[in-house]
Amino acid sequence: MTLKLRQTLHATIGFAVLSATGCGGPSADECIVDQFDAQAQSRFVAGETYYLPVIADTASCADVGWTVAERPADSTDPIVRGNDGIWRITPVTTGDYRFELSNTTDGQSVDLGVVPAESRPFSNLNYYAAHAASSVGEELWIANVQRSTVSRVDPDSLALLGEIQVGPWPVSLAWREGMDVAVVAQRGNDTLGILDVETGRLIDAVWVGDEPAEVALSPDGSTAYVSLKAENAVAVVDLARRVRTARIDVVTDPLAIAVSPDGATVWVASHRSGHPDRFPYDDDPVENERDIAVIDTATNEVVDWWLDFGTTITEILPSEDGERLYFSRLRNDTEANLGSVDEPSFMHEIAIVDAGSGDELASADLLRQDSSGGHAVSLHGMTMVGDRLWVVAEASNLAVALDPETLAELGRTEVAGRPRSVAMVETGAGPTLFVHGSQAATLTRVSDFETTDALILTEDPRPAEVIDGQAYFTGAGEQYAENWACNSCHADGLSDTLVWNAGPFSGRKVSRPFFWLEGTYPLGWDGYLSSVDNYAFTVNTNVGIRPTTAEHRALSGYLASIMPPPAENGYTRRDGTLSPLGLEGKQVFENEANCASCHPLPLTTSRAVLGQGVTEGTTDVPGLIGSYRLAVWLKRGEATDLHGAIDQVFESLGDPGLSEDQRAALDRFMLEMTARDFFVLSSDPRPNAKTLAVDQSVELVFSHPVFDDPANLAKVTLLGPDGAEVQLERSLDADGRHLTLTPSAALAHASDYTVVVDPSFESFGEQTLWTPEGADAEERSAWEIALTTVEPAQLSLSGDYLWIVDMPTADVAEQQFDLENTLETLVPFTVTAGTTDGGELLLDYGDDLILERLAVVSGDQLLTPALPIPIGPSFADGSGMQATLVDLDEDGVGDYAEGTLTISGPGFVESGITWRMTRPTAEGECPEGPQGDLPVSVEFVDGNPVVDWEGSDAADGLGVYFIGPDATPPAGPGQPVTGGEVFWAVQLEAFPQGFAGPVTYATVPPGAVDETANIGGGDGPVALESGDCVKATVTTTAFGQGAVVFAVP
Repeated sequence: MTLKLRQTLHATIGFAVLSATGCGGPSADECIVDQFDAQAQSRFVAGETYYLPVIADTASCADVGWTVAERPADSTDPIVRGNDGIWRITPVTTGDYRFELSNTTDGQSVDLGVVPAESRPFSNLNYYAAHAASSVGEELWIANVQRSTVSRVDPDSLALLGEIQVGPWPVSLAWREGMDVAVVAQRGNDTLGILDVETGRLIDAVWVGDEPAEVALSPDGSTAYVSLKAENAVAVVDLARRVRTARIDVVTDPLAIAVSPDGATVWVASHRSGHPDRFPYDDDPVENERDIAVIDTATNEVVDWWLDFGTTITEILPSEDGERLYFSRLRNDTEANLGSVDEPSFMHEIAIVDAGSGDELASADLLRQDSSGGHAVSLHGMTMVGDRLWVVAEASNLAVALDPETLAELGRTEVAGRPRSVAMVETGAGPTLFVHGSQAATLTRVSDFETTDALILTEDPRPAEVIDGQAYFTGAGEQYAENWACNSCHADGLSDTLVWNAGPFSGRKVSRPFFWLEGTYPLGWDGYLSSVDNYAFTVNTNVGIRPTTAEHRALSGYLASIMPPPAENGYTRRDGTLSPLGLEGKQVFENEANCASCHPLPLTTSRAVLGQGVTEGTTDVPGLIGSYRLAVWLKRGEATDLHGAIDQVFESLGDPGLSEDQRAALDRFMLEMTARDFFVLSSDPRPNAKTLAVDQSVELVFSHPVFDDPANLAKVTLLGPDGAEVQLERSLDADGRHLTLTPSAALAHASDYTVVVDPSFESFGEQTLWTPEGADAEERSAWEIALTTVEPAQLSLSGDYLWIVDMPTADVAEQQFDLENTLETLVPFTVTAGTTDGGELLLDYGDDLILERLAVVSGDQLLTPALPIPIGPSFADGSGMQATLVDLDEDGVGDYAEGTLTISGPGFVESGITWRMTRPTAEGECPEGPQGDLPVSVEFVDGNPVVDWEGSDAADGLGVYFIGPDATPPAGPGQPVTGGEVFWAVQLEAFPQGFAGPVTYATVPPGAVDETANIGGGDGPVALESGDCVKATVTTTAFGQGAVVFAVP
């Protein structure tokens, strides 16, 4: 056997053959039949489970085993032989370990360096807590999903008693009276952690299958039932033997799981279950909507299916007598008008079901029932406390009490942290409700509808923007969207599997899952978004919010942080490498099936946008990492299993003629398509860009956190046009994935540079850089990114500007834009922090929404990246400004540019949109005269301006706005004026009935209301003074717009 050696900072570790230790018995070569080389060896994280080389199951090797030869002084972690023949250890003590193979002629050893979990940069697998709080003896234990610890709390004093180090992403915790261990579902490494109650220590972890999401126990505590979310199965674990004894195929995407009080039945619910209605496309057969599986624990077989029970199901609670089940669920009407608060697009419900038959006995929509206290969005955990049924509403930060018989609301209280789990604990005060807010790591004690105490359980390892962005993403919207959140459709960062209408025109599609968004651009089914940052700018209208600068940055940071699933799943080998059949399938994927022509490894997307996709219409090429866990596939959810999705791809693009074995191998490879590879995900500027300023830093984004060691970082270099290395400063962000390269001196203009990442460059997890297979280790190629610097700038940028875009109006009746009818949209911006080749743009979209972008000047050309453009209450993605820069006053600073751009959004792409960049009106100047396509006039009557518009007898007014000369009127209802002062404004009282002109300043016409205070002005009209420069802008109900600028005499 050839043993692999791995070099670390402190020692040569890995598999090392020692000198012979005995004369008899088999050799290590005879007994070691497999090993898991992709595991970390020198930076193995405490709380993870390490799998030792596999010993052959033969008579000659029967006495061979692994022992712990050396360990840290306070380590007691046992080494365990699994029933699958794989030996394991779950070390929680940091330090150096040595494991020796006993009873062989040439004793083999394995050295392992264990590091603190806190040393690993936070990597956002985006797993959410389930039932994460439980009584354990006289304590309350809570799994901290992001921290990889379990907090121990005294429920009477609310004192924090300590933290237990566990495995990654602990999402669910369970214990029964009389058990000497508690169990925790560790979703990040596919194990069920075993916690010793007496010592408060993780003592073992049993591999159960892919993404264990929730755990429930038999009444006697002898058996654990674990929902495997990405494997559509339930694992059955014998806790005495610490063995997975069964795997039961159940519903798609199982989450909520419960055991009957007599232990005879287990119920498990599909989380993202969807519904048969795919309006306006063909419905799915209702018999395929298997939302609940009923398991007979005597046989470990599914004995019944309950159909079409909800679209998103989050919790199951059996009644004490076992005769009824309570379900928290979401139901949807996807044909309803999302813009109407009265239509039932989202129904957050509690249902009571007969436990034997599955018949629904009662249900309540917590918003719409007579006893409702208001919105209660995204219902999750439930528990009985006395004669009250309590349920938490994550998006509303609420705990709501219901009558367990009628489901009438009895009261509610605010709680913190986006709660998903609750626990009833017997305290000195009697049965007491505790609420776990997993996103803020809070524990709240509730008594008589009041929050009495709250505790912070642990330190949050996430970057601040990720914390705030996830709270924003999971929080309820505003206005028409008060009854849902971003997370309602993009359930836990994936998809709710429903077909929704998105955008100004009809374009129904399923919501897309999120992962590696910084590298899988363009985004959206139509490829209409240029970047994750612009996505976070434009998407907010879906939840009725116009974000602030901080909210935009937070949402962008959170979305950018979301990772695909980890390398190992239920189909790969334990270290995440491909199985033998998966390896065969990879060859089919890259060769016979020709999948890699559109989905090249390792990113699995070419980033192309196709005029015609598998589903009719324009489509981007989506990434495929983790696609096995989507629950539905293709734009309209046409496929409900991965095999069927591949069939539809072959039917559309051409059958490659695979043999049965090849197709089986391809299917297996798709099931093993996880985030095992380490590579450059993206860069700024993007590869092959010719817009690099000579004093600009280059940022690289990696697929996994980087090993932050100077010698390792030095393997990333920048080569100049002559091939010489450029001196750099290198800095790594807190997330470990963003590496910034800052040249120590200015680069040369109009020159080619290359970023080179050496193939030996390491991730924190000891992966080396991905390179195409086939080359020897010495021949592995570096990762290269070509960049070109700009031409020397002929003009500079400085000061204040206006970006004016002639945005077409939306013709809803024709389901398209009216390119002949445009609205002048102004975005003021300031150039700060001027550079040799441009400067930082601060674009002011109003109402505390600022966007920062870098603009460069190459020769006489102004070049910006893609920029959002206001469109109605939302934003479109715009291709930015690329045009000749003009100096009007010959001071060497650019003042004007004009050109065309492309706007895009869900269901539309329009090119040839005109724009111009100008200086704002100087103080004391007033550019009097008409503007826009709609002729608007003004005259003064009795000292007051009177505004009228052409065709006012046919097209009523939607709004008349007296604003500053450079201000932009509201983009839609509830939106502010931006870029200038508001003197007075009126809008129609109820669309589509407008108001007639002319309009006299400060006199509200019939059919209109004074909206001055609601769009950024004061309380009523401002008294106009002589010399004031005013723009009167008129928007009509036909969406015509024009203005006239005048000076008050």
